[in-house]
Amino acid sequence: MSVSADNERVHSGETGRAYSQEASDQYDALTLIVRKRRGRLGAHSLYDVIGDRASMRTFMESHVFAVWDFMCLLKSLQAGLTCIDVPWVPTKNPDSRALINEIVAAEESDVDGDGRHLSHLELYIDAMDESGADSGPIRRLIASLQEGVSFTEALASSGAPAPAARFSTDTMEMVERGDLIEIAASFTLAREAIIPSMFRPLIRRVDTGDGVKSPKLRYYFDRHIELDGDEHGEMAKGLLCALCGDSMDAWRTATDSAVAALDSRQTLWDEIEESITVTMSASDRERAKTARARYLERDFSQVPDEEAVRKQDGFAQRIIYILSAVICGAVAFLILGPRPEGMAGQLDVSVLPTVNMSLNLTAGLLLLIALWFIKRGDVERHKKVMLAAFGFSAAFLVTYVIYHWFKAGPRQYVGDHRGLYLFILLSHILLSVAVLPLALFALYRGWHMQVAKHLKIARIAFPIWMYVSVTGVLIYVMLY
Repeated sequence: MSVSADNERVHSGETGRAYSQEASDQYDALTLIVRKRRGRLGAHSLYDVIGDRASMRTFMESHVFAVWDFMCLLKSLQAGLTCIDVPWVPTKNPDSRALINEIVAAEESDVDGDGRHLSHLELYIDAMDESGADSGPIRRLIASLQEGVSFTEALASSGAPAPAARFSTDTMEMVERGDLIEIAASFTLAREAIIPSMFRPLIRRVDTGDGVKSPKLRYYFDRHIELDGDEHGEMAKGLLCALCGDSMDAWRTATDSAVAALDSRQTLWDEIEESITVTMSASDRERAKTARARYLERDFSQVPDEEAVRKQDGFAQRIIYILSAVICGAVAFLILGPRPEGMAGQLDVSVLPTVNMSLNLTAGLLLLIALWFIKRGDVERHKKVMLAAFGFSAAFLVTYVIYHWFKAGPRQYVGDHRGLYLFILLSHILLSVAVLPLALFALYRGWHMQVAKHLKIARIAFPIWMYVSVTGVLIYVMLY
């Protein structure tokens, strides 16, 4: 395996400095070039044809080879960007080696649901066995490689599906060329980020269809989502900028490699889809044909690049914080602040406590329905029900403010459990303040299919939102 002069510059430390503005501009230009291809992969019609256990098995039997050659790319980068020799010396690009070592640790030495240390490939093979997919070809490939058989011979004798064999051959040819720029461009722009968010609901859809659970496969994709840290995007940019520097030839190499890798993945997805479609019934094949036609007609030229997404997210974050602060401040003022003389009693609001309770109850029920939909893999209905839940919660906020604006002071609790009531009331008020920005962030991330970020927020926002809805009903019951 040869190493180019550019690769040697990385080891010698010449690229250890912060990358230049020109390199940053070249990286941004590269992401613009590949964004349409990335968008097409993220919305591929393959996800529409995987609807039962048999199609899932067909997918997994090819996809496992992409999981394996991802590790080949990763280990090539580790060999080129970190010191694996003895005597050991630190390489001069700490950000790049930090990124690679972090991903290697996560991918090669993760833990399964039972606490065993396994690589993600081994996790995936376990998931294949659980789902009844044929793991024989990938096992034979690994066994042959462990015995010292060349990759070409090992792949030929493994019985790998033809689409997977072609895809892995493309990858290994690049790895054998040994150009770190090629490998890094493929890895950062065509592999790590191409873990479609559709896989989680897709697995649930299949599980719901036949009543068989796939906990190991769910765990595999959950781990990918959890380990895809927010900082990886900027670190990956730094890695490629450090390798290419201000060399236009290097950036052309990176561009060609990223485009070729994305096209190879597109071909793999196309061929897997075709192999699934030919086994379908006539009616299912017609539906798949319609989905494919819609996919081919879509315009992916307007897919936002990374910088546009960052700006959009930053703007949305500022709006959410400002909106939350304004609403909380306005509610506090309307309830506690001075009101015009004689305002109390100007409007009959006696029915509003019952309305408020009903809105809280409805929001809570909708949250449970939304949870049920996402557990079944129905993303679109989950989105719609969550928006409805937010609408009912917003309506509650409006009626709550109206009630307290025209009501002369809050209703006093006269029961025998005053301590419990005050605890519920205080926690309800405090968590109501906290849930507003959390809910807005969860809705925003979910609507834009930013799955990793959505999950992190939803795991906190959902129970708080549910608690606020339930305690709102309890407070009504205790008061009235």
